[in-house]
Amino acid sequence: MTMFIIWTLSVVLLISSAQLNSAVLIYGKVGGSIVLNPGQISETILTATWKHNTDLALEWFGQEIYSYRSFQGRCDFDKTSGSLTINSLTLEDSGSYTPEINNKVLAKKKLQVIKPVPKPTVSIKSNHEKDAWSLTCEAQVTADFGPVTYKWKTGDTELSTDKELLITTENKESSFFCELVNPVSSSSSETVEIPFTIENPALAVAVAVGIILLVAAVIGAVSFSIWKCEETAQKI
Repeated sequence: MTMFIIWTLSVVLLISSAQLNSAVLIYGKVGGSIVLNPGQISETILTATWKHNTDLALEWFGQEIYSYRSFQGRCDFDKTSGSLTINSLTLEDSGSYTPEINNKVLAKKKLQVIKPVPKPTVSIKSNHEKDAWSLTCEAQVTADFGPVTYKWKTGDTELSTDKELLITTENKESSFFCELVNPVSSSSSETVEIPFTIENPALAVAVAVGIILLVAAVIGAVSFSIWKCEETAQKI
């Protein structure tokens, strides 16, 4: 029985340690604000500290709220919930944040501050037959933008999540745009129009014949008018 109790306590301690060391990933936007919540607090908060990595960011012991280093003038502390608000976020604010409420260390939070995605552009390349187009969504994307997703859309319909989109004459749509998305922002390119060639050869022939007949009709009408004028002049 004693060994079982010791084993149970060891497991509980291991789970508690793992929960403290694991961090919930939260994304923040450069220049924006973020609220870090320590979790459910069931008792009155008498003292609190927040650490950024291993350094003290903010502390409160019932009187004044003190913030340190680059956090001075940018932090707010909620004395009821224990949450920490950081304003005017910078890339350097990324890292782990550990709350300690009433001398009890709680689960840490991991903050990653990233930039809003830039506005993308679309480059277009066609094959020799002009019946297929390769569209590429281009933007200067670096690690500072965090995880970025590419989306190709026509209207409200999403077509692909690849960086490139292949369009052929079989596609019914003729306008497309790409969108960049990360956890804090999204941005879309200008809509591009693709000049599709005529798909049906028979239709192309019919159009060509129609044009020829129209030209012939015009020439015939002009010739008839000239002949009529000459005939009238001769009678006079």
